[in-house]
Order: sequence, then C-alpha cells, then structure tokens
Amino acid sequence: MKILQVIHDFLPRHTAGSEVYTYKLSKELVKRGHEVSLFFTEAERGTRQYTLREGAYDGLPYFEAIVNRDYSGFTETYENAAMDRLFTEVLDKTGPDIIHIQHLINHSLNYIKIAKDRSIPVVFTLHDYWLTCPLGGQRMTPGLSICHEIEVARCARCVSRYSKNSFRLKRLFAKISGRLQNTGDSDLTASLDKARVEGTQRRFVKKGRLTFNGDSRAAILTSRASTITFKRNVREASLMSFAIGVKAKNGAGDINKIKEREGIYFKVLVDDDEVFCEVLPTAKDGGEGWHGHELDLEKYSGKKVALSLVTGPESSFKESGLTAGWADVRVESKGAESASKGKRLAARSLLKFNSLFDAVAAKKLVPTVNMRLEKVLQATQGVDLFISPSRFLKERFVEFGIPAEKILYSDNGFDVSAFSTKKKRSGKHKKIRFGYTGSLVPHKGVHVLVSAFSGLGRKDREHAELKIYGNLTWFPDYVAKLREEAGDSGVRFMGAFDNKDIIEVLSEIDVLVVPSIWFENSPLTIHEAFLSGIPVITSNIGGMAELVQDGVSGLVFKVGDAAGLRGKMEELIRDKKLLNRLIAGLPEVKTIAEDADNMEKRYMRLISCKAPRLTAMAQA
Repeated sequence: MKILQVIHDFLPRHTAGSEVYTYKLSKELVKRGHEVSLFFTEAERGTRQYTLREGAYDGLPYFEAIVNRDYSGFTETYENAAMDRLFTEVLDKTGPDIIHIQHLINHSLNYIKIAKDRSIPVVFTLHDYWLTCPLGGQRMTPGLSICHEIEVARCARCVSRYSKNSFRLKRLFAKISGRLQNTGDSDLTASLDKARVEGTQRRFVKKGRLTFNGDSRAAILTSRASTITFKRNVREASLMSFAIGVKAKNGAGDINKIKEREGIYFKVLVDDDEVFCEVLPTAKDGGEGWHGHELDLEKYSGKKVALSLVTGPESSFKESGLTAGWADVRVESKGAESASKGKRLAARSLLKFNSLFDAVAAKKLVPTVNMRLEKVLQATQGVDLFISPSRFLKERFVEFGIPAEKILYSDNGFDVSAFSTKKKRSGKHKKIRFGYTGSLVPHKGVHVLVSAFSGLGRKDREHAELKIYGNLTWFPDYVAKLREEAGDSGVRFMGAFDNKDIIEVLSEIDVLVVPSIWFENSPLTIHEAFLSGIPVITSNIGGMAELVQDGVSGLVFKVGDAAGLRGKMEELIRDKKLLNRLIAGLPEVKTIAEDADNMEKRYMRLISCKAPRLTAMAQA
C-alpha cells in the first residue's frame, strides 16, 4: 500500500506532538511493508516561495515545499493555487493509494477535492482547531482569551491584525508613536542588552526582579563583581535616578554570622568620574529594602558619556553570596514632562486612530471569514474519515457541522519501547523536581507556571525546583518576560532538546506540569510523562483534563490560575506520600504498534470501498 502523509512541519526542525506522531506512525507502517511518503512545508527566507525539494529523513522519502507566508491575501492562506500545483506534482510522483492529512496549515483545502477527483480516499486527523480558527488553530485571541464559541466578528478582528495592510500601518504607527513619545527619557534597566559588561561572565548580570517587604521591582541583577556601562547623550538639566538593594542568597552562609562591616558597594561613574558610592551592609536587617537616590548630571549636559554601574564585595564577604540589584535606573531631563505634553497627546490620538482602523478593517473582513468557514465545511465533505485523539475535540467539530458518525475518537499511539517500567520515586530525593517540556509560547501557559513557582514561600522552595525545557530563541520577547517573572526564585531554563533525548530529560523530573491556556487536544508530553512513571499537573480544559484524573494520575487546576497551580505544587511538596500515590494511579498508554495496526485496517477498508459513504466507519 502506498501512503502519503501530509503535515504542516516536520522533523528535525519541528518537534511538536503532531510531527513526532506522524514520524512514529510512518515508521511503524513501513515496518509492515507499506511505502510511506511525506509532504510538508518549511519557511526559509532567501529561498523562493513554493520551491519543492525532495529528500529523505531516517529512510522516509519526503517532499518539502518552501512557504514563507508571503501571501497576496487572506484567501490564499487556505485555498492556495500554487500549493495545489505542488500537491498535484507530489501525487504524480508518489501515486498513493491513500492520503492521510495530519495538518493543512500552510497547505490548501483544495487537496481534498484533488484527491477525490483521483478516487483516492482521504483520512484527516484533527490535531487542533485550524479548520475553524484561521489565526493558527488554538481558538484563542492575540490577547490570550479562549474562544469558547466561534464568533465570526471576533475571528475577523484577529485576522485583520495579521493582514498585509495592517502590518504596514502598524509599523508606521509604531514609528511615529515612538518619535512622539521620545522625550529624552532613558530607562537603563530595560536597556541591559545594549550595555557593555566587564569584570564577570555576562550570565551573572541579568534582568530579573527583587522584592523587599512586598515591594517587587524589575531590576538589573548581579551576583558577581561587575561594571555595566551604557553610552548616553546627556540632555540639558538631566537627572539620574535609581534604587539599590542587596539580598542574601541560599548558600551564602548563615546571615546572622556575617560581620557588620561586610557588605557590597555600589558606584556610579560618569566617564572616569565617581559621582556616587554607597556600601550596603549584609548583616541581618542591615541592607534590606530599596534605597533610592538622585544625581544631578548638569555638569555633563550636551555630552555623550560612558555611564557605569559598578558593584563589588566590601571587606571579605564572598562576592558570589549576594544578589545586588539596580532598579528604576533612569536618566531624564528635568523639564521632560512639560515639554512632551503635546507630543503625548498626539501619540494618544494616533493610538485611537489605530484602534479605529482595526475596527473598520475587521468589519470589512466578516464576509471573508464567513466564506472561509463555508469553504471548510464544503471541502471536508470529501474527507472519508476524521480521527479525533480526544472526545473534547470531536465534540467541537460536531458543533461546527461535521457529522458525528464521520469522526472516530481514537487517541494517538506512542513509541513505548524506549521507556523503562514505572518505578516508585526514591525517598532519597530531598526536593520535588517539577518540570515543563515544550514550546515556550504564550498559549502554552509557561508564564502561569513561572508565576506559580516564583510565588512559593521560602520554605516550600527549599524543597522544590523547577526546570523548563524548550527553545529559548524562537520567541525571545516571551522568554525575556519569563526570566523577569522568575527573578531569583531559582527557576532553571534548560534550553532546547532533541525529542530523541526525552527519556533523559524526563529522568530529571518528578512531576510534569502542562499549564496550557488553550484547548489542548491530546498532548504528547502527558503521554510521555505517563510512560516514564511521572504524574502530571495540568489545566482543567480540553484533552488535558480528559487524560489526567485528578487525585489519581495527577492534579488538575483551573486554567490560567497561577495561585491554583501553586496550591497543587504545595500539596506535593508538603505531602511526602502523595507523589507515590499518583504514580500508582498512572494509566496505560496506547502503543504506536497498536495504533498502526488499527490505522492499517482503516486504510484497507477505505481503499476497498473507494467511496465516501461510510456511515458506520466511525464505530470501527
């Protein structure tokens, strides 16, 4: 049997659940003597859009289309004549007996009709909500609000923000607005990436948060002697303001035994002039709290200077034992506020016009979005069998209009061969090791997890740790916010990993946290955790809540509720026996061999029928 698998992205560059599942299923089908080919897309700036390349990945032949999303209009995102031509070319070269669509984002709905015109049966696995959600398939607004219902007007607002004209105007608005709001103020705390750091490794100087007596502030943190230098033009009558503080860290020794004269010094240099110096003592209660200061820089008006923030240990104190913080570091003109009043009013007017543009654009797009939904329903009539890995997902598509008898609920299968048998956690571990594995993007809710952990009390944090595994470069702005939220709470960002190393990664985790704030379908990460003997804490929506039985195989909290998640973490930290009780309640996981066996039978029945009328198929 010749099988063509169609998916949006693929390994090795993309390692999310649907990509890994497609790979495992394809390899298992090859073992059974079938010929499997892959057709997927890749973004590659510098390569002409719609270039088709051929190759092989781990013995699987593939066709890769370059799609840089340079679309001429919204319709092209789901009905794409260029992709239709490439798909036809792939069919001519592979001659498949059956087509299994795993995802159509970056592809074209017309594939289904092209296949049916050739009497090729089509199976479609529903991995997310892209058919009903044009923004990306999460059924979530850019503001991270869940779309419980399909509201065309709301969809139009989302789509309008991502149109070509919208992007052009947004860039123009941002440029003008930035100029209008530029009053000469300079926030050095936010400009750390542009500074020169000397006298220490760069990793010991970072953005974060320090909290004293409930007063939490974004700060430049340094845990080694360092000099942080900014180049700045000093405007007329400028002032420099900042707050400094010192916090003892675990491992620095008994704070009560620190000598009274010991501490850490803070200096401000303008070029080679020392314009400020203060030592904050590290004895108990000596330096706790924020210490605000203001310096007059009138002497340097009209000059470009090197402005340096210098820290180091006083006396014999261990320099690695402290975290020094510079917060609210600003250089601004004394008359900046009054001089910029008119500009600020103009900037606010521009923002109002921007919002008005969004509203008008969205209203015009309502018929366009309606047309897309109609085209989806029309195209999906040609699909012989839909497979939904979760009951929740199936219900959403039945609500949309796909007949229930055409959708088979069947969870994905997983490669269990590499996972060891479940073991009880050894009592030797002093800490509960919480972990996250996956993409570091907002809809995955990693910020909820970081907020929950960083809010743990000191005693609880002494008995817990959090490791976050995921690529730190794909969404740098979001990662920067996560690091800032984490502050000095001890969250460890472990970086990217190859899915082939997942067993090693999970060996460093006692409890997996899946804090997604969208309707996840059937997360690969939860199944991998179960296979490794690891309970899961997860949000109470979508397929996540379906997989994790609260109090049996894991714990469930209200979606987006950091305090609720923190409470579940505290339960595990404080109840020493709870973890092993949850381990004992972990469910069995369907193997990829079982899944491939069932899939093979479905394919064979469809090929033998060669017709779309399969009313009983969803019960197979």
